[in-house]
Amino acid sequence: MKKQLLLFVIAFCSVGLLFSQKHALIIAVGDYPEAGGWPDIASTNDIAHVKATLDVLNFKSSDITVVKNAQATKEGILNAFDALERKVNPGDFVLIHFSGHGQQIVDDNNEEIDQLDEAIVPYDSPLDFEQGVYEGERLIRDDEIGIVTDAIRKKLRSDGRLVLIMDSCHSGSGTRGFGNSRGTTKLMAPKNFKKSNTSERSVGLVRSDKAGLAPMASFFGSSSRELNYETLDEDLKPVGSLSFCFYSTLAKVDPSISFESLFQRVRYLMKDKAPRQNPLWEGQGQISFLGNEIKKSVSIFDVSSFLSDTKALVKAGTLMDIYEGSELEIFDFNSNKILSKGTVTHSTLTECTLKLDKNINSNKKRNFKARILSYSYPKVKCNLKSDISSSSQWNEINQSLQQLPLVQTVDQNPELILSACSNDEVFQILNFDGEILFEEELANAHKTRSFQKAKRILNQYAQGKFIKNFDTGSAGYQFQLSLVEVDPDTENPIKEYGPDENIQLEIGTNIKIKVSNLGRKAGYFSLLDIQPDNQLNLLIPAVELGYTADEYYLAAGESYTTDYVIEVSKPIGGEMLKLICSKDALNLSHLLSSGGQTSRGFDQLNDFEHALVESFKLESSRGAKIKKKKGGQVGVFSLHFEIKK
Repeated sequence: MKKQLLLFVIAFCSVGLLFSQKHALIIAVGDYPEAGGWPDIASTNDIAHVKATLDVLNFKSSDITVVKNAQATKEGILNAFDALERKVNPGDFVLIHFSGHGQQIVDDNNEEIDQLDEAIVPYDSPLDFEQGVYEGERLIRDDEIGIVTDAIRKKLRSDGRLVLIMDSCHSGSGTRGFGNSRGTTKLMAPKNFKKSNTSERSVGLVRSDKAGLAPMASFFGSSSRELNYETLDEDLKPVGSLSFCFYSTLAKVDPSISFESLFQRVRYLMKDKAPRQNPLWEGQGQISFLGNEIKKSVSIFDVSSFLSDTKALVKAGTLMDIYEGSELEIFDFNSNKILSKGTVTHSTLTECTLKLDKNINSNKKRNFKARILSYSYPKVKCNLKSDISSSSQWNEINQSLQQLPLVQTVDQNPELILSACSNDEVFQILNFDGEILFEEELANAHKTRSFQKAKRILNQYAQGKFIKNFDTGSAGYQFQLSLVEVDPDTENPIKEYGPDENIQLEIGTNIKIKVSNLGRKAGYFSLLDIQPDNQLNLLIPAVELGYTADEYYLAAGESYTTDYVIEVSKPIGGEMLKLICSKDALNLSHLLSSGGQTSRGFDQLNDFEHALVESFKLESSRGAKIKKKKGGQVGVFSLHFEIKK
């Protein structure tokens, strides 16, 4: 394995930094030639997400180059790199994005402990190794990428910046998953080749620690030993999991965010969208992404057209958190006169349809603009696929489940699978890893009861998914969540795991939970556990042990560790802890046990309590549109860990 790859000898400060010019090169290969043996993937769908975010960051369309499919041969890609190098100047910002397959190939310069180079797969590189015919000559190795990026960084000099995003997988391991992956477990190597076992790492780049090179950050969809899976965007189009999470995050944050902070946000979003993989990044953590560059306004949007006097198209979509149910107003930008208010009835990545409450004479010459009044959360849905045939004895239940308001059927990259097995004797609901969330044998089945039990599983899954993604920021709190592995007999600490680590715990491991207040703002805290099957558990306060919510309070600099031990148990998969901090004690125990019942009014609930209450109404709320409360009264902090057998 290569050493730490992207070390910089320059102490770089980005305060006040403005780049001379911004350039982007987008390479996407999805429709590989059939003769090459690679399955098609949805890489070209990523382009819209990249370009929409670059538009928010004020990239000029003339400075964005797209090389896709048949254009993206090895020669075509290397020519695009050369053209980019010739075009850039000192002090520029460069973003390079690759979406496509990845593959490992036998190392040709003895730099790798596992004897393998990581490589990206151009359009003209076949899948299979064939001695003396094709041995991977048209793959682009990590070493070549390092040489190319070094040349660009040299031209950018120390006050420029280069960012590399690679939404491909670099090797992989077997999995029971159902999603499309970008890469293969098949090596570009002779059949008798045996690789060494290595620790997790990203694609390798040539070490670049020479003075005068521009700082660089590289973001990878998975480690070198993992496959990289696709997900679905808000329009149910398959996209790369890293592309979706990276650009969805980047479009919403301050451009001066540090590389490290940006990665942590992306990483937590990917734990929901792509729980089977561990994204990685390399670079100098505290360097900011775009310095003092200014994004386009996120509060005032162009009105692109009127479909009628009561329906308008607005250039704002899911990329900017505008979802169905959000409210906007149309106004005359010149006079600031409000003309109508409206509710979003449909939203795509970059555009939404607004139903107006007043007629607008769109023929009148005005400078029509729109601005946000209130936000809604994304629709809460379970994306599922059914493998049950119309002749199955389970088909009636299968059809009833698919008609639930919370269910959205998809053909690829599902979150859940409905399946019948054992000669149609057993009905199952499985997650994307093939783990069984629900199982019913025909001998014990009753149509109504079986349907209700399966429906409850889907409702719980949707609710957990919604709470898992709930994030209002820190609200001024600086709390930190840690896991402390302890000896099962003595309860003495063995190891402490922080929120930035890739935590993997075996079933049976004994842990305690530690909460630290690293800031100046004191507050109460509660802790929710969201299991791999998305079921919710309240860990703090531990009401079953007699504790109450008002006992969990931390002043500045204080920390708390549970005085009881928790044993890690099934189900296996990704688990998330959600720490909620607030100025008042949170009685989440009552809300969870009562199914969201509360005697307090809407205005008396903080934003998390409100979201939790509304999440219990998902079953009866067609479309499940939940309004966001203004204010950000609570701080939300997450910790993800993997439960293994």
